[in-house]
Amino acid sequence: MLKKIYAIFLSLALCMMHVIPVFAADEAYVYDHAEVIAASSEQMLNDLAQEIYDTYDVRTVFILFEDETENEAKEAAFDQYDDTFGRDDGIILVVNKADDYFLVLHRGNALLTDDQKVELQSIYNAENIYKDGVEKDFEYIRSIYSGESPMPAQTIPDERLQPLLVDDADLLSTSEEEELLGKLTEISERQNLDVVVVTNNDLGGKTATEYADDFFDYNGYGYGSNHDGILFLVSMDDRSWALSTTGYGIEAFTDAGQEYMTDRIIPYLSEGNYIDAFMTYADLCDQFIEQAHTGQPYDVGNMPKGKVPWFLLPINALFGLLVMWPFANHKKNKLKTVYKAQSAKAYLVPKSLKFSRKNDQFIGKHVTHVPHVDPNRGGGGHGGGGSSIHIGSSGVSHGGSSGHF
Repeated sequence: MLKKIYAIFLSLALCMMHVIPVFAADEAYVYDHAEVIAASSEQMLNDLAQEIYDTYDVRTVFILFEDETENEAKEAAFDQYDDTFGRDDGIILVVNKADDYFLVLHRGNALLTDDQKVELQSIYNAENIYKDGVEKDFEYIRSIYSGESPMPAQTIPDERLQPLLVDDADLLSTSEEEELLGKLTEISERQNLDVVVVTNNDLGGKTATEYADDFFDYNGYGYGSNHDGILFLVSMDDRSWALSTTGYGIEAFTDAGQEYMTDRIIPYLSEGNYIDAFMTYADLCDQFIEQAHTGQPYDVGNMPKGKVPWFLLPINALFGLLVMWPFANHKKNKLKTVYKAQSAKAYLVPKSLKFSRKNDQFIGKHVTHVPHVDPNRGGGGHGGGGSSIHIGSSGVSHGGSSGHF
């Protein structure tokens, strides 16, 4: 009898082992590489994340690293997400065991405002254990998409929130970032116009132009009340680029001027020579702003002239002398009957020139018209000069251009 009872319980236990996974989350949303979260807690968080996805079609992922640097963690987090979920809309929370950083990443159209990202970090930090912090963050994300905590409308900050260089795609080394940031800062402060470089791996469902405009506006870039500035975006998502100009930047960087600039920048991008691309961009920005201060911005019919290196001037002069000297000397030697006159009178035949009447006669006139570029009105594209203008999501006017490399 006891053996039968034991057999029945054993059979039930085996059945339960097959049934329990049915109630587990369909996919993993929590990746504990530091191995500090209990299995039961991890399962509970996976179930919550699965519920959010089933209801709102948004992935919520938490990744805990042991000791990776911020850039290493960011790259590994994107790889982990993409391998599991592809391009599904999602929010990725990334931290390391030492709590050196808290990252809020996104895929697709699952975008959060800066205020919401700060709130996520505050909620997480308020809890003493990983499980509670992640659970509260997942619940906060669910409240956003349920409408309980609606996404606030984005506003333009009064002060700049980001540095002039934001290399989220990690295209530059540390030393290159320091060199480029120093140059961008010096030019921006001297010219009173923000010169910005931004790189990323994901446009979040936007076009390159939309992303560049929004990044400039919602991060508070630009000098003065008109937010004078220019931003150069490079996205590795689809190898796209965009220039976004605002305020005085619209006047300084005309459509034709931007085409001139990108013709010299994009080849570097195509070769993967990112630091030279960005340094060339910075130098050209400085040159174009200086020219705009003269009242004649670089535009159709008024483009930068190529500069000849100073050391080539004496070389060219010497080369010309060596080439022309034999010909000139040969011509001189053939003039056997020609002598130098002592005065100009020798070349005048006496009484051969006589004025019988003198009067002034109007022949004609030639007037050159220089068009005035109105920074508040779109021009006629490259043909007519000036700057084409569009309105960003913030309501701010932008000039700009975009393409792929």
